[in-house]
Amino acid sequence: MSTLTLTAKKRDLAVKAKYLRAKSLIPCICYGNKKNAMPIQIDYQEFRKIFKNAGYSTVLKLQTEDFADQLDVMVQDVQYHPVNGTIEHVDLVMVDMNKPIHAVVPFIFVGKAAAVTEFGGTLEYQKKEVNIKCLPKDLIHEIEVDVTPVKDFHTSIHLRDIVVNPVIEILDSLDDVIVTATKPKAEEEIKAEETTAATTTVEGATPTEASKDQPTTGAPTKDKE
Repeated sequence: MSTLTLTAKKRDLAVKAKYLRAKSLIPCICYGNKKNAMPIQIDYQEFRKIFKNAGYSTVLKLQTEDFADQLDVMVQDVQYHPVNGTIEHVDLVMVDMNKPIHAVVPFIFVGKAAAVTEFGGTLEYQKKEVNIKCLPKDLIHEIEVDVTPVKDFHTSIHLRDIVVNPVIEILDSLDDVIVTATKPKAEEEIKAEETTAATTTVEGATPTEASKDQPTTGAPTKDKE
C-alpha cells in the first residue's frame, strides 16, 4: 500500500465541535510518543476515504501547520453518531518508527471450501482478526486466509496454519480456530426445530381481546336487560 497522507489544522477550542461538523470537519486529538496532545481538525471526506483503506492497522503521515515534518500516526479510535452513523470524533496516536507496536489486523477470507461447494456445509468464521506486534515499517494491513483446505467437516484452519513475515509476532494463541465448517441440517432436524418453535409460540401466547371478553366456564352471567 502506498503512503497515505492526512492533512490537519490546529483546532480552535473556542469553536464548538458541532460547528466544525457543520462545515464537514472532524474534531480530532493526536497524542502519544511523549509529545503533548494536539487538538486538530481534519476534513471529513478526506479522512473517510483514507480510513476506508487504512483502517486501524496502517501508519499514516500527518501533515500539520505546527510541524515542518510529517508525523507518523495511526488511527486509535473513531466515534460515530448513534443515529446517522456519521463520524463524530477521531483519535490519532503518534508512533515511533523504531519501536515495536501492537496492532489488530483483520483476516480476509478467499477461496472455496469443498465442505461447502460439494457437501452443502456452512463456513463458520470463529476468528476474524488477530493481535500482532512488530515495527511500524513491517505492519500489515490485512492477512489473507485461504479456506480451500476446509474439504470436509473434520478440517479446521488454525492460527498456526497462517504464514506471516517472521518479523511479525503473533500475540494470540496459535491453537485458536479461525474457520471451520458445519454440516447441513437434516430435513428431520429442521422440522423438529419448526415444531418446537411453534409449540413455544402457542404456549407463550397471550389471550386475545376477544377471548378476554368471553365468560369463564361455570361463572354466572348477567341476563340482558
